Formats: sequence, C-alpha cells, structure tokens
Amino acid sequence: MFHNKYGCLVTLSNNNRTAQRNQPSQEFNNGVVFSKDPLQVDQLFEVTIDKKINSWSGSIEIGVTTCDPNNLQIPASATDFRDGTWVLSGSCILVNGRSIVEDYGYDLDQLNEGDRVGVMCTSTGCLHFYVNGQDFGEASAGIPARVFAVVDMYGKCVQVTVTESVETRIISNEAINVSLAVQNNNHSDASALSSEERLSFHDRCGSLIKLSTDKRTAERRRPLDEFNNGVVMTQRPLRDNEMFEITLDRLVDKWSGSIEVGITTHNPNTMDFPATMTNMRSGTIMMSGCGILTNGKGTRREYGEYNLDELVEADRIGMMRKSNGFLHYYINGVDQGVAATRVPNVVFGVVDLYGMAVQVTIRDNFDEHTISRDCSVDFESRANSLFQQLSRMCITESVEGALPSPDLDSLLFHPHCGCHARVVDGGRAAIRPNAVVDFNNAVVLTNRTLRCNELFEIQIDKIIDKWAGSVEIGVTIHVPIDLDFPSTMTNLRSGTWMMTGNGVINNGTTVLEEYGQNLDRLKMGDKVGVMRKSDGTLHFYVNGVDQGTAAMDIPESVYGVIDLYGQAARAVIVEQSLGADRLAITNGSAASAAAREPPAVLSSSASSSSASSSSAMQLLFHSKHGSNARVTNGGLTASRPNAHGDFNDSIVMSSRPLRDGEVFEVMIEKMVERWSGSIEAGVTTIRPDDIEFPNTMTDIDYEMWMLSGSAIMEDGTTIRNGYACDLDTLTVGSRIGMARLGDGTLHYYVDGRDMGVACLDIPSGVYAVIDLYGQCAQVSVRSDNARVQPEVHARQPVEYDLQPPVSIVEEVTHKFSTCCGKNILLKNGDCTAIRSKSYNHGLLFSLQPMKLDEIFEVQIDSISRQWSGSMQIGVTTYAPQESMSRDILPASAAELAEVGSKVLWMISGAQVTKNNVPMCENYAPCLERLEAGARLGAMVASDGTLHLFLNKEDLGVAATNIPKKVHAVIDVFGSVDTVSVLSSSVAHIPLSFHAGAPLVQFHSQEVFEDEGDIDTKAHPLHEFSDKHGRYIRLSDNNRTATRVGSYNQAVVVSSKPLHRHQLFEVEICRVNPGWSSSLAIGLVGSQLETVPISAFSIKSSAWLVHGASVYHNGIKVSLFHSLSMVDFTSRFVCTVKHLFM
Repeated sequence: MFHNKYGCLVTLSNNNRTAQRNQPSQEFNNGVVFSKDPLQVDQLFEVTIDKKINSWSGSIEIGVTTCDPNNLQIPASATDFRDGTWVLSGSCILVNGRSIVEDYGYDLDQLNEGDRVGVMCTSTGCLHFYVNGQDFGEASAGIPARVFAVVDMYGKCVQVTVTESVETRIISNEAINVSLAVQNNNHSDASALSSEERLSFHDRCGSLIKLSTDKRTAERRRPLDEFNNGVVMTQRPLRDNEMFEITLDRLVDKWSGSIEVGITTHNPNTMDFPATMTNMRSGTIMMSGCGILTNGKGTRREYGEYNLDELVEADRIGMMRKSNGFLHYYINGVDQGVAATRVPNVVFGVVDLYGMAVQVTIRDNFDEHTISRDCSVDFESRANSLFQQLSRMCITESVEGALPSPDLDSLLFHPHCGCHARVVDGGRAAIRPNAVVDFNNAVVLTNRTLRCNELFEIQIDKIIDKWAGSVEIGVTIHVPIDLDFPSTMTNLRSGTWMMTGNGVINNGTTVLEEYGQNLDRLKMGDKVGVMRKSDGTLHFYVNGVDQGTAAMDIPESVYGVIDLYGQAARAVIVEQSLGADRLAITNGSAASAAAREPPAVLSSSASSSSASSSSAMQLLFHSKHGSNARVTNGGLTASRPNAHGDFNDSIVMSSRPLRDGEVFEVMIEKMVERWSGSIEAGVTTIRPDDIEFPNTMTDIDYEMWMLSGSAIMEDGTTIRNGYACDLDTLTVGSRIGMARLGDGTLHYYVDGRDMGVACLDIPSGVYAVIDLYGQCAQVSVRSDNARVQPEVHARQPVEYDLQPPVSIVEEVTHKFSTCCGKNILLKNGDCTAIRSKSYNHGLLFSLQPMKLDEIFEVQIDSISRQWSGSMQIGVTTYAPQESMSRDILPASAAELAEVGSKVLWMISGAQVTKNNVPMCENYAPCLERLEAGARLGAMVASDGTLHLFLNKEDLGVAATNIPKKVHAVIDVFGSVDTVSVLSSSVAHIPLSFHAGAPLVQFHSQEVFEDEGDIDTKAHPLHEFSDKHGRYIRLSDNNRTATRVGSYNQAVVVSSKPLHRHQLFEVEICRVNPGWSSSLAIGLVGSQLETVPISAFSIKSSAWLVHGASVYHNGIKVSLFHSLSMVDFTSRFVCTVKHLFM
C-alpha cells in the first residue's frame, strides 16, 4: 500500500493501492507517494502505470529514500530529495539529486499505460530496478537496510497502482533454491527426482498445443493449416546451471520459419499467451533463426554457429541460465556462447512451435545441471557430437578428395566472433551476412594459436563494391573467447599486428606506411596470408608472394585474425600442404606428424573408412530447397508433392560443388500432364545457404547458367536458342546430366549422350541446379554419377583450311519494347518510333535487357523546332512489360525516376543524372543541339560503367556501379520526334572444337628475304600469352586467337618480348561484317598487369597502328595516307617489327 503522507496534489483510492495526481492538465509535479512501510530485504515494490497524458515532458520516477514520510516536508518532485535518496529518472540514476549513472537500463519516459516499474534492495545492499519484470541490474550499492520506496507521478504520469501480489513476494535465490531443491548427488538415478521436480511443460499453453507423455511432449495441432499459437512453457522456473533441452521430433515443409526457444520472467499461471513469443514486449529473451531477440527486438543479428530454421528432426536445442546471470544456448550439445547477460534470477523456459516445428520432447539432462564452458565435460564426446553435425553440413563442401576424419587440430575460424560476422562451413569460412547494410564489426580469429612457420591464408570469396576498404589480416595475443570484439581490429591497443591497405599497424598505430600490395585492391579469388616465422618475424603473403618482414619480436602464442571490413564479405581458409616448412611436429613425435599425411596406397583395412568417406561425399540434393520441393530418400530424391496444385517454387541444388568433369545426372521418375514446360537444369556459383530461392531459377540475374527447353540462359537472359537438347520433350525414365569440364565449358547429357558445348567460361566450383517445373514432379540422383574422362573432351590443335567458314554469329537487330509512351507510334518492325503529338509521353525502352559491352544505338530521324528541349538517353532497372497499358507510363524520364525503387541513369542536355540527382556536369556536348542524322548510343561495360556514344565516338564513363540487368531507355522529348534503332545484338554460338575458323593466327613464315640476319634458332616461333582479354580463346598451341564474344575485350600480346629487328606477324583469318572498325597492332614496352578492354586504354609505352592512324599511349600522333587497316579482309597478313633496343 501507499503511505498516508503524500504530495499535495495526490489522491489515494482502492484501499490506498492507487494514487492519482489531481489537475494533471494544469500541474506536472507534487505527485510524490511512498510505500506504507520500509521495504524488506529482497522485496520488489512494483507499480503499474494506469494513466498518462501528453501535455508534459518527463514521466514516472521511482526509487528509495531513508527519509521517514511521517517526519518529511514532501518536496515537489522526487529529484528534489537531498538526504539518503536514490531515484531512477528517465534513464539516469540520481543520488541526493545528483546524477551518478547517465544511461541505466530502460528509459522510464518511454513507458506506456499498462507497463510496470519496480525497485528492490537486496540483502547485499544493492539497488535494482525492474521494468515489466525484467531486472536491469545493479544501479547502486551501499543502500541502508531501512528505506522506503518512493514514486513520483511526474509530467505525463497521472495514475499508478501497486501491483497485485508483489508486496510480500520475496525474490530470493536462496528461497527459490530451497523450494526447488534437487538432489545433485543422485543425478544418475532418474527415479530420485520426484514428478514435481522434473521439468515438464505447464498445463497452460498456446491454444493449438496438445501435451502428452506426462506433459513432456508438446505438439501443435493442425500443422498444415496453422503456423502459430504453439507457445509452451516449463511448469517451474529454471535453476541456475540447469539445462533445459528439447528434441525436435517432427517438422513440416509447408511454412517458413521454425522453432524458437528462450526464457521469460512471465508466470504461465497468469500470462496471456501470445500467438508467437516474439510478440512479447517485456521480460522475454528468445533465439529465433540465428538471432537473439529481447522483448521482441533484435539484440544480436548473428549468434552461434546454427540457424534454428535449418535444424532437422532429431536435432537438440538447449538453454541454461548460469549462476553469473549469463544465458547460453546449446545445439546438439555444443555451447553456442553467451546470448545475453544480466538475465533475471527467476525465469521459465519457453518453446514456440512456430512454422515448420510441430512437435518437441523434453530431454533429461541430469549430468548437465553443472555444465559450463570450461567445466569437466568429456571433450572427446563433445567433439564427436560436433563432428557428426559437421559431417551433415560438409556434404556441401567443395573438396577434391574424400571427406577426412575430424582433425581437432585443424586451423579453423573460432565461432566466437564480431557481432556482424558469422562462421560457417564447419569453421572453414567466415561471412558478413548483411554486407550490404553493415561494413564493420566482423572480426574473426582462428580457433587456435599459429605454429612457427605456419601460414594462415584466406581466399576472398565475395566482394561488395558499395564500401571503401577491404579485408584486413594479422595476428593477436588475445584469446577469442575472452576478447571484447572491437568494430575494427585496428582499434585494439594491445598485442595486435594488422595489415590494412598497404600499411602495417601495431596496437592501433601505423608502423609501416608503404608495405607490400594494397589489400584494398584485392579482387574475388585473391588470397592473403600471414605467418610468424621461427625467428619471431611477421610476414604477410598476397597470392602466395611474400611481402617481406612486417614486424619483429612477435610473441610465440598468437592467433590469426581477419577483419571482414568494407568490401570483403566472405573469406575461406586455404588449406596448406603439410610441407617440411609448414608441418609442426608437436612433442617431437614424428609418428604424430606421419599420421596426418595421406597414405600412398589405400589398404584393405581402410576400405570401410574409405567407403564411409566416399559416401559422405556422394552427390546428393541439398537440404535447402524451394518451398514446394521435398528432398527424401537420404537426399537422393527430390519431388514436388502437390504437383497438381503447384507448378513452381521447387528448385533443388546439389549438396556440394561439382568437380571438373563430374557429371551430375538425374532420372525423371514422375510427370503430370496438367502444366506446360518441364524440368530445367543448370549450374550456379551461388551456394545453397546464400540463396533466397525464387519461383523459378531463371529469375536469378547473376552467376546462373540454365537450360530451359532448348534455350540456354545466362543470368536470366537467353543467349542461345536451338540447343541440341530440348528438356520439354523428355519423358519418365529419361536421364539428364550436366558437367563443367576442365576447359570451362558446360555440357549437357541426355541418356548418357553428350549434347555438346552449351556455354563457355563457366567458373569452377559450381553447384548443379534442378528446377522441378511444370510437368516434372519427381527426379532422383543417379548413384553411378561418374567423371568425364579428360581425353574425351580435351581441346586438340586444329588444322584450319582458310576457306570461308560457316558463320557462328547471328545478327539480331535491336528493337523497341511495345511498352512505350502513349504518344509513341512504332513502325518498321518496332525499330522506328514516332511521337505523334505533344512534346512528351515519348518514353521508349529496349525490348531486351542490355548485354554487357553491347551498344544500343539510335539515330535522330527528324526534328520539330516548335518545342524546346531534346531527347534523353540512359539505362534503368525498370523492366517494361509488353502487356502493360501505355497510360501507366509517366510522361517523361524525370517522372520515371520516381517509380517505386527502380534506378534511372540518364544523359540529359550535357549532364548525367541518377534518379534526377546530377552526378556529372558538362559530361557531353549538349544533346539539345543535335540535328537530324545524329547517332546516340548507350553501353554498359563489363566493369559496370555506363558509356555514351555520340556519332560512334565513346565519350567515356558516365556512371559506375551499373547493375547487370538494365534496359536502355530513351525519352523522345521536345524537339526530337522520330528516332530509329541502328544497332544489333550479336548472338554468339560457342565454337566447336572441330569447326569454325580463328580470327587471327601467326603466319608460318617467320623470316623474310630481307631479314637474313635473324637467327631463327635463337628466336623460336611466337606464341600468344595466356594473359589476354576476356573474349579471347587460344588454340593451336597458343598460336591462334579467336574472339568469341562482343566487339572488344580481345587484347592479346606475345608470350615473350621481341628482340631487336625481330618480326611479329599475324594473319587475319576471318572478319565479322557485323561490327565497324578492325584490327589494331603494335608494341607495348612492359608487361600488362591487367588486360584492358581495348589496346587504346594502355597509357604507358604503347604504340599502335589502327586504320590509317598511329597512336601513342592512346593518343593519335600521325597518319598513313596510303593504307587503312579498317579495310583489311581475311587472309590479310600484317607485320610489326621491333627496330629499337
């Protein structure tokens, strides 16, 4: 109850249990009330906020005072107390009116009507405050034994009521432990625990829960119809260091999301059960997916090594509140680390059978009441438990040999890492999952210290261009489990050496400013490493090259550390060979080192382990798949169960990447006639764990190669029609397979027969993809998947006759999309657009997304001088729909930039804009001055840059970071009223190894009559270097170069420098009339570190002849008046000669 002495504006009611401040709209203070009696030790005095108004700032204040209300002149507010008073005001702790803690726990000003706030003094003299039952920890110490509770209904707070049944509630760990005591010395005998003491589920639970097996099993009813209302709680609070563990008995595949597990201070006897536990806004901590939520809000985005949504039946989930107030979760017996601190003393276990989770059972964990991270838990059994989980996960790993047995001494990443990082793949990889949003807090350490001369090396697997900076690597003396991870590792001020950019930092201070290669320039696939050598020096390595000594006197016990900062989003540890300089033989035991080396011959005694390893690496379907798919039969069969009701959302992938030459083959076992279309198959570099499955795999617009029907698609766009295999014609019993060969080509196989090359330049390490689309309802992996013998598909040197070859290039004229402005009239097969009236509503789009390095070019056909302004050209992520009504499109490009979340880059007048925001002024000649006959083109280069072409002249980079899938957009605006498409799309059919002709090859004659002084023995036949442009293919022992794509990125150089007076001669074997311009040939004074898009981009020591002009470092310096290389035809021989030393 409240005391009879109170502030002058207070009125008490409800037997002195409710206090109200009078005239609340006119007065904001004089609302102080006290507890009737001094507080008992460990007694929580709690009030509920009944009413608030918004007229004032500030709100309720609560605390304790040594002042006796009977002898007190009550001040206007609690913060005016001066003698022995402790008050929580907002989020500040005040002692005698002076602030001692600025930011403590919850901000009381943010509380709403119905929220509860309380205060308690412990037996140790500590002051604690509670909000909605949650203890926010020690606020102050040295509190006297005799204090009264004080509440100030200040500002917005108008009325409070003492919470029922709280006044006499003693929250003492000792009292709870006495009432809930357990005979710890009798753990081995389950019968020693009475039925009241054994953990079970409480009778009160979610509306769809059914309890069985002595209330130790909970099941959500109607799991195919309902996905929530499945909350269950323990029948009593959890004890300190008591494990509450459940087994996941049953899952369904229909829903997204799965089980959620945690603790709550709410008593199940009085709690109003929510639909999902994450709706609770007080006293609740839950693990959901891979994150931790406190009172419904995310407090840790990435926690532990597991995602609860990815657990399978029979997996175990446990939790424990330790005696220090820390909350730990356990997955299959493995401690995931600290999930939360300052957890209240009295908490109930809670399980939410949400989404896929249907049934769980409580496990007896008598031996785990005293588990802690460093207690005497059997390490071997725990490691075996972990390895069993890793074995299931590591089916997805890309390795060349069989899966090795667990090596607990392997160098891996430690699971305890920065809050924005996550360790995956059994510790072999580290990722920053939300790399588009977060750029730091992604520090990861190794699981053990580095040995002398041991190289800790990682490969960058994913780059995000949004940020500046990139990966940082180094060593530290700090132990991962004890480290308070900084936002970046360079912030640590002790025991740390890091390489960042091209500098070396020791304890936050730069010690070397110019050291080695700049890490910020590393690309995907590059490797960086660090080694502490036996002499105590520290060396860094970039792509295997030692960058030299970076530091000296490094301690012996250091952990490897990387910081996935900025652009670096994923890194994988590179396994090192066990060479003499790398292999550390511990304790002087050569036997232990020998045991780690692979046997030369597999003995019969090892056959069983070999079989198990082979089985572990068998190609199966991955457990992650589309929402309508189901994987059964131990991963061998994939089906679409509701095939008559659903036709898509059934994508499945291989359990691990394909090895070079390995065929992933499936047999069609079931089809339905209801739908059109059928199975689709292909490969992708995207890992199953990193993909959000779309409706169909052809919807993905990056790193994807698919065969759909007879069409070959790359990144969602058709690049070739009429492939030798039509998947829509396959029937039950047909087999379809695919393989990426060592030369980077993708082949498909139907019933074992090779259908030929489908795509070129496929990266290694791709996953197989099957889309159970349309008629195809079930497939199974063929258990006899084999590898293609290398000699069958090896590229052999080809002897070409120089007869006119069969064309391998299909020219397809670009067209406008019929989705265009309402004033546009399309003619000439949608290649000419006329604005029939007014000055606007003239938007045009390309019919297809633009291909990289391909120009979309139009010509201005006519001008109407009655209007001002002119046409605009650019690209957009907006995808026009042919069926869309013309009235929906905006009137101009400026209004198109405001449509949804799409992005628009435009060249308007002389400036470049992005969504109407100027990015570059005076980029080009003003487009408003263009006349009829002028040509304008836009191109997105392979490096993501946008270029504008005016009358065939490249005006340079207009914008950067352009996505791959964009449409050209033209606004036929103002004075320009008619335009026509001039450009074409080149559909490249990949060259057969035994057909077609090269573009350029070396002439067989190396010495001419007037060059008799050339020593042919000293100068052997020329070859092209293996370092060449993206679209170059070399053959005939690197003496023949063929451009197989686009019109550029085809630079080739000789493999060796030219000697004085030595000729370099090539013969043009074939020309493509679909492109303008022609060959450029010349000399370059140094090796090319990177191959540019064209030779004219070489800006140092480069001399070129092109057309009738000579270029030096990309600048025209002279002309030939008697020769134009643009007019070259096939079988033309051109020569360049080195006359200088």
